[in-house]
Amino acid sequence: VQHVDGSSAFEYVSPGFENINEITVETVCQNPNLVFEQVHRDDIDGLLYKVAESSRTLKTLLHECRIITTSGKTKWLQFNSQPERRSNGDIYWYGVVFDVTSQKETEVDLAKAKELAEAANRAKSDFLANMSHEIRTPMNGVLGMAQLLATTPLREDQRNFVQVILDSGDILMMIINDILDFSKLESGKLQLEQKPFNIFNTVNSVCNLLNKQAADKGVKLQYHINEANNDANNNYFIGDQGRLKQILINLIGNAIKFTETGIS
Repeated sequence: VQHVDGSSAFEYVSPGFENINEITVETVCQNPNLVFEQVHRDDIDGLLYKVAESSRTLKTLLHECRIITTSGKTKWLQFNSQPERRSNGDIYWYGVVFDVTSQKETEVDLAKAKELAEAANRAKSDFLANMSHEIRTPMNGVLGMAQLLATTPLREDQRNFVQVILDSGDILMMIINDILDFSKLESGKLQLEQKPFNIFNTVNSVCNLLNKQAADKGVKLQYHINEANNDANNNYFIGDQGRLKQILINLIGNAIKFTETGIS
């Protein structure tokens, strides 16, 4: 009870108070200030503000704070009390106080675990991004040299060898791009391009890339463009050509992989 003269008193305290606060009911009834003296110094201002606000508005006092018991233990308490104003002007609170120390400790442990997991995830994403960039440089060199080699006079078998290098290099570059995209997705940095591109040239390029894979398996890879739409003015779309190529390569590559005979 908070009296109109500013003093306070406890009219009733349950025996459970002794287990939580480590103060006897008799002692706290004689000296109510002992309850506030136990409140952690970093939390006392917040508690007093909530008590004053509840007293002014007569709204339920819902608050959590720490106390330091006589044995030196730090505990988290949760207050849930309803105020009422008596006819003489006194404010009377009735409610319960819970010891939520174990829940708070669990929350702290979960927060730490979450922080560690996020840090590990960021480290993984950074590693994948750095590795993909580091691998990309020598791969571009390999592909560039292979492309130059393909322009020189070669025997038919040598030309086939160079083509294998180019095809394998293209697949490796796709894997590298997938790794980079994965790291960007995890870090929220993946952005789609908005540029004009020729859809039919894109489809043709993907099929040319996968033709050898299909031929090696004895599968015919075919695509058909509706002649009614095969107009230069209708060929261009706005979007991310690179991402679309990746999608088509994955879809068509899986179609080739799981087609034993016939047309993919």
